[in-house]
Formats: sequence, C-alpha cells, structure tokens
Amino acid sequence: MENQTIKHKWYQSTIGAVIFLILFFPVGLYLMWKYTNWNSKAKWVVTGFFGLIVLVSVVSGNGSSKNQTSTANTQTPGSTNTPSPTQVKQLDLKVTNLIVKRINMDGCRYFFALKDNETADFSGKVGLAFHKLNDVWPYDASNVELDNVGAGFNKDFYVDAKVCPNTFEKGGYATFSYEVDNLNGDKVFEEDGVPVTTQFEDVLTETKILNQQ
Repeated sequence: MENQTIKHKWYQSTIGAVIFLILFFPVGLYLMWKYTNWNSKAKWVVTGFFGLIVLVSVVSGNGSSKNQTSTANTQTPGSTNTPSPTQVKQLDLKVTNLIVKRINMDGCRYFFALKDNETADFSGKVGLAFHKLNDVWPYDASNVELDNVGAGFNKDFYVDAKVCPNTFEKGGYATFSYEVDNLNGDKVFEEDGVPVTTQFEDVLTETKILNQQ
C-alpha cells in the first residue's frame, strides 16, 4: 500500500498561524497550538503576550469610563442648563438739574427734570448721587420714584441735600450722577459727572427780607 501525503490547508501551516496572529489573534492562537511545531515554551510566550495586550486594553477602557463619569458628576448642577442673562434694553432717559434753592440753614433743594426721549411712557426710579469737585465718592444719595413719565415730556422732581452748589458755597457739590431703573429694578440708563446747574435761588434770604418788611 502506497504512502499517501496528507495535504493541509494553507491556514493549517505555521505561516497561516502567524498571519492570523497578526490579523485576528484568537484564531491565530488556536492555529498556533494545533498546527505549528513550535515548542511549548514559545507557544506560552506568544499566548502570554497577547493575553497581556487584552488585559491592558480592559484596564484602560475601565479607567477612561470612570474618568468620564467622574467629570460628568463633578460638573456644577445646572451649569449646562444655565440660561443666558436677558439683555435689558437701554432707554434714552436724561436727567437735568434745573435750579437749586436754599430753603433752610441745613442745605438746599435740587430741582430736576427727567426727559423721556422714548416713544413709550416710563415708570420707575431715579437714583441720584452728588459729588464735590474732583471727588468720586457721593456725599448725598437719593432715590425718587417716578410714575408715568410721558413719552417726549419732562417729569419734574426734587431732592434735598445737606450741601449747596459749589458755585455758592465753598466745598459744595459740583457734579452728580444718576441711574434710572425700571419697575423690575433693571438699570435702563446711567450717567456720571453731570454738572450741577448755576441757577441758584436763596429762598431763605428772600424769606427773611419779606419778614423784616
């Protein structure tokens, strides 16, 4: 009886096992153990090498997932859903100092007008702060409520202060600043360094003169 040569398929060879180890190592490991004539030590070294690769991949994947979860959990609650602040429309509202009157020995009364240059009526509040010459800090501050300032018209109001204008009293007020707020408390206009008027009336002196007659 003649000896018959057993023909192996290409992947059942050493070269086939190496190719599968590179392309798809689980199949390559199987083919290596089954069809190659490598010694056991070499096969275990190759198996350990690919096992180490799998272990490193698993550990790295878990670490990345934990970092992503930690980052998501450490975000400030609501930080991604915080709405942008609503922009408050700035209005064309001007405050002018009309005249100052000395009404008593304790100070003067400052008369103002708020001009509404808008097309709608305005209701809100005007905050005033008086300043002495070259001084940035307010000495007197007042808040005045205003209702229904007609569009295109002035609304007169006054505030009392402890000091008279710099023109008539040394060290007196020279400028003022103001802030206009709407009914919701939103600032709609502000201006600083506005000159105090030179229109002055000494009501206290006139009263004395009339009483002496």
